[in-house]
Amino acid sequence: MSNRLTNMLRRMMRDTGTRQGPTHAEMMHQHERRKAEELRRQLGRRFPY
Repeated sequence: MSNRLTNMLRRMMRDTGTRQGPTHAEMMHQHERRKAEELRRQLGRRFPY
């Protein structure tokens, strides 16, 4: 991980308490989860388990 990215993440972690609404990290997490659920649904049709 690049240093700039690490600093950005650290800054985001630091001001999660101060900002209102979902943080960028939370939005990304929700997006990832939605994508994973979509994939699982598509796979589930082909491989029911």
